[in-house]
Amino acid sequence: MERTKAERTPCPICGKADYEWGVLSGQHNYVADGSGVLARIFVVPKSIETRRCRLCGNLQLFKANP
Repeated sequence: MERTKAERTPCPICGKADYEWGVLSGQHNYVADGSGVLARIFVVPKSIETRRCRLCGNLQLFKANP
């Protein structure tokens, strides 16, 4: 989902569309189920954008553009 569309999409919890954007901090890696042992060991960290609803605090995750 491109960010401009995500900015207009209402929060699924409260229905408002007032967000604060950020990025998950710390070490986070995504490895698909069924991946081999080497894929789990040599995983490359990926950025994950987040948006937090300013009204209810709902946090949603988005794939960051490469």
